[in-house]
Amino acid sequence: MELMPSATTLIPKQSTPPVGSGNPDAETDIPGFEDLLATLEEAGLAKPELDSEVSDPHTGAAVVVAAAYWPQGLQKEVGTPVVLAPDITKEEQAALEAGDYRLFHSADSLRRFIDNLHMEQMAG
Repeated sequence: MELMPSATTLIPKQSTPPVGSGNPDAETDIPGFEDLLATLEEAGLAKPELDSEVSDPHTGAAVVVAAAYWPQGLQKEVGTPVVLAPDITKEEQAALEAGDYRLFHSADSLRRFIDNLHMEQMAG
């Protein structure tokens, strides 16, 4: 551990930012996220906006910073906006649901949804 001088004591130098100091990197912090991006690309779906602020469509107020956000749906301009936000409060979830966002809490659940959509399209 490297020590940094202080005016009165030596304090440990932090090699990583403290908890709550900025947004996590979705590609490294969400299990299965890289696989999800590959699935999206293979299916020809839209690329998400990463670490993007999602606003209430009625008030314009910021609701949450999502790990991944498809403001025009998974297929551009088709369907409802999709939000991947693993760690949100009940109030944020309620606000997103009231704004007609399709909300997913894990990359795996969103990938299963995409797989189901693809199966439905192939059957139809």
